[in-house]
Amino acid sequence: MRVFVVGFLTLFAVTGAATAQTSQRQCVKPPTPACIDDLTTYVSADKMIECQDVVKNHIDVSMVYLNCPPLGDPAANAELIAAVNRFNCRLQGRDNCK
Repeated sequence: MRVFVVGFLTLFAVTGAATAQTSQRQCVKPPTPACIDDLTTYVSADKMIECQDVVKNHIDVSMVYLNCPPLGDPAANAELIAAVNRFNCRLQGRDNCK
């Protein structure tokens, strides 16, 4: 059974609804998880679940970053949405995921 990162997370990222205290450490743009683009992730249920946890954490960390001053980093927001969409696409077994 394949598990998908739920769509509301993307909506959550778009709206920037997360609230968190920010510090200098939290205002560093997090890298996209490597497991998203590692095609071996999608051949094993255990690896997919592990990557899903990494992606969920990446969303949480990214939401903190997106709330750092100055607010509204459109490029970072777009990268987050693209990463989640690519992960979900690959979970569905599609080959042409961008």
